[in-house]
Amino acid sequence: MSHDPEMDPEMERLLRALRPAPPSREIQRRWARVLAHPPARAMARWPLVLPVVATALVAALLILWPERPDKRPDALPVLSRDAGAITPLTAPDRTLHATQIENRVVDAYEEGPVQMVDDVAFRPVRVHLIDTLTWEGADGVTRASYLAPREEHLLLPIPTY
Repeated sequence: MSHDPEMDPEMERLLRALRPAPPSREIQRRWARVLAHPPARAMARWPLVLPVVATALVAALLILWPERPDKRPDALPVLSRDAGAITPLTAPDRTLHATQIENRVVDAYEEGPVQMVDDVAFRPVRVHLIDTLTWEGADGVTRASYLAPREEHLLLPIPTY
């Protein structure tokens, strides 16, 4: 019994006395029929759905994935030269002189031929580089390097005969 003052004790007694009604004869016959002859189990659809979903996922990835052909040159060059023409860095206690400039090719991708308006064919090449500039102090101990990644897009003409 509830100790809540808003609950009617008579209503609680009636609610506790409630019991489910027995099933009717019609319901008992229907259940007997179902239990006597169970329906044939429908074939599970997961074995059919899983390959279809996997195929659709692979097709979507192939269609939507950005194409990056792996056409790299055999040897990636490193261009290095003396840095005599670059202005030295000056600090209050020392001066650093540029000693070396290096342009290292990291990757190069050929992206397939394109044809311009004037019927000239070109081969677009995307090149990823890292430029390095090195400064050294007169004492030979102090060294500073500056690395900067960059990307170049080149159009190389395709000779046509």
